[in-house]
Amino acid sequence: MGDMTQNMKIRPTKICEGCGKVTVKYRISPINWAIKKFCSMSCKVKSTLYRARQKESHLGQIAWNKGKSGLQVAWNKGNSEYAKKLGFGKWMLGKRQSIDTRKKKSEAAKRVISEGRHNFYIDGRNPINHKIRNSLEYKLWRESVFKRDNYTCQHCGIRSGQGVKVYLQADHIKPFAYFPKLRFELTNGRSLCIDCHKKTDTYMGRALNYFASP
Repeated sequence: MGDMTQNMKIRPTKICEGCGKVTVKYRISPINWAIKKFCSMSCKVKSTLYRARQKESHLGQIAWNKGKSGLQVAWNKGNSEYAKKLGFGKWMLGKRQSIDTRKKKSEAAKRVISEGRHNFYIDGRNPINHKIRNSLEYKLWRESVFKRDNYTCQHCGIRSGQGVKVYLQADHIKPFAYFPKLRFELTNGRSLCIDCHKKTDTYMGRALNYFASP
């Protein structure tokens, strides 16, 4: 308990403009912390200043359902072309974004993290393995392994279909941790279902028995 209290003291604090309580900085980027004024969303909504700004921004606007009664159906319901134009809706189900789009999103995410604006950003600390496994290059490697193996487990031959849903994992034949040069090598990957992956000699800590330094 003493250690927890000590850690709380070294974190930056602010006074909530709504309720007056002390807010402790935790898992928030420096930029978002600088503009933070309330301890919670409910406190923000209850604030008279916030409500006044909301009222001012809606002055002169007429509610879309004013004067109507009963169940109202959205004007764009079922309009797939409209949804497609805006980039959302069921028309995207089962489809993949292009490589260029995914690269742009990856670069944008990296830029947000480098600027300290991500909500999970903590002073630039992030294990290198975590960064690699969440990178676009690693995701493309996994997809290439699955596609080459026809989305089939290479040990038991099971695959999704006919009412069966199989979750495949891209396993490194030579472990990820001990062979960094082979991490994105297609020949070093194989598609395995979860049960078969757990039976391999290199699963989790078992790899240490084979590749640990003497």
